[in-house]
Amino acid sequence: LLTVLAVLYQSMYEGKTYVIDNLDQQINAASFRDLLKYYCEFEGNGQLIYTANSLMTLNQQEMTRMDEVCLLEKKEGSTQTIPLDGFPNIKSMLSLERNSLDGRFGGRPGIIAVDAPEDFAE
Repeated sequence: LLTVLAVLYQSMYEGKTYVIDNLDQQINAASFRDLLKYYCEFEGNGQLIYTANSLMTLNQQEMTRMDEVCLLEKKEGSTQTIPLDGFPNIKSMLSLERNSLDGRFGGRPGIIAVDAPEDFAE
């Protein structure tokens, strides 16, 4: 949390841009939401680019613009980005989180069936 706070401070007050991978994994969900809300309400020139495994920020339209959100999907060994603002009627959907979990946008993680080796079954 202290590392994230230091980065947010520098971004906000010094106008720096930071990229943070798995930001939601480093702090709890409530702190994650509150910090992002505080960051988004601040009038500054900094930029925060982050990845998150949690979908809770999808339903925070007051903090997140749809042209700023991309989902990632693995296809045939490569990663593709899926911008949310490319979907029709995206702004009128009530629960973006629920739609994402239902797989409507792609990028939905799944379990891949793998055949067990023949000697494993014994």
